[in-house]
Amino acid sequence: MTSSWDRQNTDSHWVEPLRKQVLEDFQKLVLANNPRSWMTIYLITFMSLHSCSKVTEENYNNARKHGLIRRYAIPNFIEERHHSANVFLSHYHYRTESFNPFKQDWKKRHTTPFAHMSVDEIHFLERTKAMVKEREFIIKINNDQNIYEHELYFISQIFEESW
Repeated sequence: MTSSWDRQNTDSHWVEPLRKQVLEDFQKLVLANNPRSWMTIYLITFMSLHSCSKVTEENYNNARKHGLIRRYAIPNFIEERHHSANVFLSHYHYRTESFNPFKQDWKKRHTTPFAHMSVDEIHFLERTKAMVKEREFIIKINNDQNIYEHELYFISQIFEESW
């Protein structure tokens, strides 16, 4: 636990200023409202949310490993990560509200705001949508029971229509 605490504590000293800058830069990208930026916004959001889930899972497991009664070994740290995840989700949903690539008819790609996307990018989106559909049951359980430490808990919120 000491090494984990030291790592978390050290990380927060250099991560905190970077976290603020990343969120500010991300906000600028979102507010630019450029359809060509959508894939970048999506990937940044996805990676940030996945990272949040993995850190949450590790913190949850450390609490169990060391017999702690509380859910997370370092609850304040996890609360901050969850806040950041919600900021990313807010920006993502704000940007995607008017046109969601996961709802496009890709057979008519050139009539969408995403005509610039490559065939590989479109196939990636179609596969992602299919994978989320396949995991609907576990996603519902995670969301209903607030299982934040599951890797799909935050990521699945990208696909919620009424977030």
